[in-house]
Amino acid sequence: MVVPAANFTSQIICESNTSHLTYFIAFFIISFIAVALWNHFRLFYPCLTVYELNGKERNLDNLYFNHSHALGELSLYAAEEIARKRLKSKKRASQIRMKSLELDATFSIWKIYLGVHPSVVLDIAIWYNDVQKLERQILSITESIVQYRFENQLAKPVSILSDTELDIDI
Repeated sequence: MVVPAANFTSQIICESNTSHLTYFIAFFIISFIAVALWNHFRLFYPCLTVYELNGKERNLDNLYFNHSHALGELSLYAAEEIARKRLKSKKRASQIRMKSLELDATFSIWKIYLGVHPSVVLDIAIWYNDVQKLERQILSITESIVQYRFENQLAKPVSILSDTELDIDI
């Protein structure tokens, strides 16, 4: 019967502690990289799910209706163009939702673990970018109309202006 030496056992315990430390550090580094990559990915694609698409669509509707008085001052063609772009984006959002519902029937492993179908992500990202452009266009038109109003008021003599005329609601 061979009895192991005392320093052989301590060497095994030391190697075991070192390997646990190595695994812990590797896990920490991999987790940090995964979180950093996910945040970087979400920075470029903030809208990936149908739920986020619905929220962005509500934001577009709110923006459109809140600034509709400014859009009413545009020429008929320009106002119709904005309304047409909004309706096209709503139609595309509906098509994306329909595609997602059809893919839900397949019980995709991606949908289970990631919460999204990969084939829908690209459509949602493209739709999101188009809606961002439309929102910027609506805000730009509103601001240009506000600036035009201020320029008209500044062209009047100062003594005529009252405090109520300077309050412009957007």
